[in-house]
Amino acid sequence: MTGGEDNPEGPGIEPTLVVPPAKTLGGKYQLGRMLGEGGMGSVYEAEHVGLAKRVAIKLLSENYAEDEIFVKRFRREARAMAAVTHDNVVQVMDTGEDEDGIPFIVMELLEGEPLASVIRREKVLTAPAATDIAGQVLAGLAAAHKKGIIHRDLKPANVFLTQTEDGHQRTKVLDFGISKFSSDLTNVNMTAEGAVIGTPAYMSPEQVKGRSDVDQRADLYAVGVMLYRMLTGRLPFAAKKPRQIYDKILKGDPKPIQTLQPSVPDALVAVVMKAMSLRKSERYATAEEFFEELRGAMPDMESTGPLPVITRSSSGGSIFPPSGIDTDSSPTRDARGSRGPSSQATTGRVPEPEQGGGTAPGPKPNGLLLGLLAVVLLAGGIALIYNARSNGAANTMADAGPGTEGQDAQAGAAVLTGTPIVYGVSRYTDIESIHSTHDPLVTFLEDHLGRPVELSIVEDSQLDAALENGELTFAALSAQRYIEQRGAHPSMVLVATGVNPGGSSYSGIILVQPDSGIEALDDLIGKVMCFPSRDSTSGYLYPAALFRGADIDPETAFRSMNFHQGDHSATLRALAAGDCDGAAVYPAAIAEAGFRVQSFHQIASTQRIPNDAYVIAPGVSDEDSRAVSEALLSLDPDSSTAREVFGDGDLRGLTPATDADYDEAREIIGLVESEPR
Repeated sequence: MTGGEDNPEGPGIEPTLVVPPAKTLGGKYQLGRMLGEGGMGSVYEAEHVGLAKRVAIKLLSENYAEDEIFVKRFRREARAMAAVTHDNVVQVMDTGEDEDGIPFIVMELLEGEPLASVIRREKVLTAPAATDIAGQVLAGLAAAHKKGIIHRDLKPANVFLTQTEDGHQRTKVLDFGISKFSSDLTNVNMTAEGAVIGTPAYMSPEQVKGRSDVDQRADLYAVGVMLYRMLTGRLPFAAKKPRQIYDKILKGDPKPIQTLQPSVPDALVAVVMKAMSLRKSERYATAEEFFEELRGAMPDMESTGPLPVITRSSSGGSIFPPSGIDTDSSPTRDARGSRGPSSQATTGRVPEPEQGGGTAPGPKPNGLLLGLLAVVLLAGGIALIYNARSNGAANTMADAGPGTEGQDAQAGAAVLTGTPIVYGVSRYTDIESIHSTHDPLVTFLEDHLGRPVELSIVEDSQLDAALENGELTFAALSAQRYIEQRGAHPSMVLVATGVNPGGSSYSGIILVQPDSGIEALDDLIGKVMCFPSRDSTSGYLYPAALFRGADIDPETAFRSMNFHQGDHSATLRALAAGDCDGAAVYPAAIAEAGFRVQSFHQIASTQRIPNDAYVIAPGVSDEDSRAVSEALLSLDPDSSTAREVFGDGDLRGLTPATDADYDEAREIIGLVESEPR
């Protein structure tokens, strides 16, 4: 599987059927547009009717509303977030249930940008900028830890950069969906046996081992990893497969920071490496201790007060104004006279040292204002939906003063001109996994073409319109989507297909729980099956053909079939939670959903399925079509370029493809779709 299969950030997320768009919750929250959705719920923009205050409302998916475990997890998230009153933690204002008993959480609605987007755009942040962000994260963690709450999934996607009304940068910790109350005596088992809790690259060694005694030092380890990432532009332990990442974490030997960025001060390097110690007894014991050493290593970090320094303002300024934030180019100053967080702190730029007669900072970029950016707090991660890509980043990097050789290289690489190339994929799993698969290709194409390349994650239902309306330059389509869209758009040009360790094809798999006693397809008759969607190649169409080959009609043989909006990870979570007896997914979904292979028992696999088809959209100019095609085909699996771009992950490269490569899939899918339902 090379991505792009079924169904994130980006345009095209449609309103969910959980509630009607004009519904009022609890008699006081008028729902507006849906901002995003994930495995456990959907998030809406809303307004408090009486106060005319804009908020974000997270509503548990009706698929899980009857599941006691998921309801408890959802309520635990609300309890964890509400327990912490601190300006560096997203604020929960209210909770409740709709008239159908589906719980919801009311949160502050933020404007700004996730740290993940900043890192993706800027690659490397300056030491003052990185330590300012980390210091504020530690302030939020200190407040949470004092309440006995451990986050357990800290990562750049769960750290959000916004601004106060007076122009100061504020960093907020988001998403306590898998948090842990250290004093929780009920100890409800919220996860399936064998599940790994957290995001692989930011997990502590004890989390990787699945230990039950995870404490606040796991969060501090993650802050160390984020600092490493901000300072170097790289993860300390990177690989395409989670298992390989786990092995590197347990070895604990990252590349020295100063090998990657010689300008990072020795004292700061020492702080980061202590935070990332393999043994938790050798790490900082508390967020306060970590903060003090961080401040000692970087005296000019922006957060200069004692920890924690921020309390909620009396004005309740946690709902930020919908209009623009002050973009005055001069640095702001706090009450103590020190330079407050400015655009440089956001983008990774700082003015040249005063003693060097450095240049004055240029105009403040608008990268922090991406239209109204919604914080979609979804269990296991967040989805971020925004209206526009920053158009100030390139200018910001271009007018930066002299820096290190590595920083100059990063700045030069960031100056991209021309109309963006838009790379479309269907939404088929969680946001982070989609980006992990496709971002290396985006980066390669930007370097190769010298033009901006945008990854557009499109809902299945809007893929046809996106191709028809010229919204995409090229796309990676699953076999089923390619066959469907080829019929609708015969002028679409097939260029290549992905190659993985198994060649240019893969198999779908049928999984059950290890202790279920189910050993064969026949054992699933009369039971509940979970599928991503009816349009999923590996998640329904090929499995349906497999069942029919065993004289089992999937439309009548099962007690029921549950579908999960095209999301393979959500399908696996439903199986792990006992919502179904069997599930059909693609193999890589196990790791993407955070499970180990032994968490499930495989009873069958489908026929081989052609890998994704890389196609040029209809109406693309000959010049763009030729440039993109040549770039894609330069990634031959045996080439050093492909190895550099994709590493040793599941996708090893691209190879030329023809329509005939999909003939067998066309026949199998056609037979399944022709059967009455």
